[in-house]
Amino acid sequence: MMGSTTERPRRRHQSGERGRSESPPRHGPRVADTVPVPVLLVDDSPQFVRVARRVLERATPRFAIHIAGTGEEALAFLRREPPFADAPRPEFVLLDFNLPDLDAPAVLHRVMEDSDLRSIPFLVLTQTPWPGDDAAARAAGASGYRAKPSRVGALRDIVSEFWRAHRHAGDDPPR
Repeated sequence: MMGSTTERPRRRHQSGERGRSESPPRHGPRVADTVPVPVLLVDDSPQFVRVARRVLERATPRFAIHIAGTGEEALAFLRREPPFADAPRPEFVLLDFNLPDLDAPAVLHRVMEDSDLRSIPFLVLTQTPWPGDDAAARAAGASGYRAKPSRVGALRDIVSEFWRAHRHAGDDPPR
């Protein structure tokens, strides 16, 4: 035997009792991981919006999903125009390539004209990846271009990977 060790019983603190402070647990989520990351999802498909919201709000990190169904609605959200005056600045935008009013390059051209918005990263998603759409989206300012995955786990992975790569690019610009 190397020596005797005695185990001291752990003392439970009564409510309001002062004692030595205990260090926080070394496992579990960090505070930064528990605050949802604001994301704007621009898509006119109710089915895709429903699935994406469910998957991404349960992902790690958690994403707070805000929805716009058209390009014009997305621009109003980003500019914080009514009815989006209290909208948060998204960390990034998931933008469907084919919207009913504007396609992704048209939305991106208008965003890039606004010095307050051009630093926000955009991931363009498409149901049908046509030749040339990737180049058009990137030329207009997209940070990424991907086909919409058929599996929800793949969607979560694509979005989480994009966020990790661009996590501070959308911070508010200096004024």
